[in-house]
Amino acid sequence: MLSRILNQQVPTSAGAIVMATRILLLGALHKVVSHHKDLAILSTILVIFLLFILFMAFGRDMIHGLMWERHLRDPISSFEVGTWVAATSISILVMRNFAPFLKAVAFTQFLLNCLWTIGYIVIIIRNYAELFKSTGAILRGKVHGIFLLACVAIQSMIASGQSVLGRLFVNIYGTWLWWFEFFLYGLGLAFILNRYIRSKSHNLTEN
Repeated sequence: MLSRILNQQVPTSAGAIVMATRILLLGALHKVVSHHKDLAILSTILVIFLLFILFMAFGRDMIHGLMWERHLRDPISSFEVGTWVAATSISILVMRNFAPFLKAVAFTQFLLNCLWTIGYIVIIIRNYAELFKSTGAILRGKVHGIFLLACVAIQSMIASGQSVLGRLFVNIYGTWLWWFEFFLYGLGLAFILNRYIRSKSHNLTEN
């Protein structure tokens, strides 16, 4: 099964699969999982396994020279890279909540996630630079809610940073990241509203 998955093209937004486990494990089933040690460990292993499969697939694209073309080149769809950041953060939160003995693994993942986040911020800046160019009018017509994923990614970093480093992370970086997240939300929302206000079609089901 693993080899079959790795031989297929994995969409950039595949990290959303791991993101969805947060709603399930840390939301709806939190009390159930936290009161059953075996289930907690099994859930943690599942999340780590899903993350491992995703990054193996993306690593394959990098080795084959397909990373830029498939995931990074397009200034709209590359916002989906934020699912990689959020997925890693979710994995960290699950480990910290259900498998505290994996503290070292969570810390290592957090350091790697800092690198993902820096890279993602560079991508975001590149994307908005493209959109602000005079030639970006065509791109602005393709804008949609995926822009707000940037806020989700930064928010997940704040949550995982607090989980791993406690108040130290929040006191040093939390406020700055929050304001940056707030700025990205406002900017993304402005582009989304601009797209639909200027759209000739105001059919809700199509838009």
